[in-house]
Amino acid sequence: MRRVAAARAIVESNHERALDAAEFLVQQTYSIGRGGAAVFSSWLRPNAELGDAALMELIGPDWNVVRDHVEASTSWQAAEQEIRAADVDDEERTRRLLALGEAPQAHRATAAALAIVEAGGSHEKTREAAEFLLDNPTRGGAAKALRGAETLAAHFPDYDQWPRRLEQVNGLSTVFAAGKAFISEMADTLEDPLARATARYFAASYLIQSTNDSGITADERLTRREKAEEYATGLSAGIADEAFVLTKQAADGTEVAMTFADAEAELLYSLESTMVGSVVSDVRGRRVDGTEDALSAYSGRVVLVDFWATWCGPCIAAFPKLRDMVGELPEERFQIIGVNVDEELDTVTDFLADNPLSWVVWHVGTGSELVRQWRITGYPTYVLIGPEGTILNKHAGTFDAEFKAEIEQAVAKSRS
Repeated sequence: MRRVAAARAIVESNHERALDAAEFLVQQTYSIGRGGAAVFSSWLRPNAELGDAALMELIGPDWNVVRDHVEASTSWQAAEQEIRAADVDDEERTRRLLALGEAPQAHRATAAALAIVEAGGSHEKTREAAEFLLDNPTRGGAAKALRGAETLAAHFPDYDQWPRRLEQVNGLSTVFAAGKAFISEMADTLEDPLARATARYFAASYLIQSTNDSGITADERLTRREKAEEYATGLSAGIADEAFVLTKQAADGTEVAMTFADAEAELLYSLESTMVGSVVSDVRGRRVDGTEDALSAYSGRVVLVDFWATWCGPCIAAFPKLRDMVGELPEERFQIIGVNVDEELDTVTDFLADNPLSWVVWHVGTGSELVRQWRITGYPTYVLIGPEGTILNKHAGTFDAEFKAEIEQAVAKSRS
């Protein structure tokens, strides 16, 4: 805290080291925030904002700063790849990586790029600066990256890279509501068919996800669903066979190209089969031991589908409660299917060797079609399915007593 206070004083006094102090505020406050946001949240943001504003003022709209960073970063990445590919032992590789040092920090380049886009389109490098912000989101910098997208929309009506840029904004918007609002606006205003359809896909995805938000009325839930259907239906008209920005999983688990026809079909499937009140189709998966499995194998039982990962603390913390519930509820009327999203199968098998679970576990990997179709955006997410295959609830976050009671009630009703 003393170092942060000293850096603030240096910036506010316009000391000759103000540039270094401003960069320190941006970098250090975000670093502290990861470990102590709950304690320091009242003063972290003002420090970061002061650092950002000072960097922009001190550096200004200087494209050379951005260019120099890109060159330095490219050189660093090439050197790192060379070291990792070198035919040396682990000790020597570690020594070389330590000697190489950390990757160049983008804070000054980001400030320069922001200063350029804030010039209202008058700078000759406005497009390049906006693209830099999207391609190089700094820690905590979702708003800065979005500013790049907004600049492209405002000043480049014939911009031809929207599908990829919308995918980038979508990646930010999982934790940044303003990104969702931007994409929804693009879904209604973009003229290029590929760009508009891409925006409609992501906008429909948000609406499908949000239909289960707590606190919304039944009328609002219906409105969101109808708008999602509007975006999804006919999305691929005239461009059905064109390549979409996302991929899908083939039957053997490999990633293959996805078309706009695939994108529309996926959205319509989500609307029909994965929302609360819908009847799920016969979803299939592969257990961690390699055997094929299907949701239909558990027909007649209440099924709790648990989307989880080994790196997810709340997922792991819930396992004792799930174990207790499995022991309390009759096996013939209740089943858990854990759907693991770790990238590598070995990661989950190693975890289960030390932490065995008494229920079925599927492994679908990162970014699987199942996860995307069911619009799973956070972990853990639980999907409660009744004996007839009807989705009773989607519950994201902590496995609490209220949700446990809902499961127990569903199982009790299944006796009749």
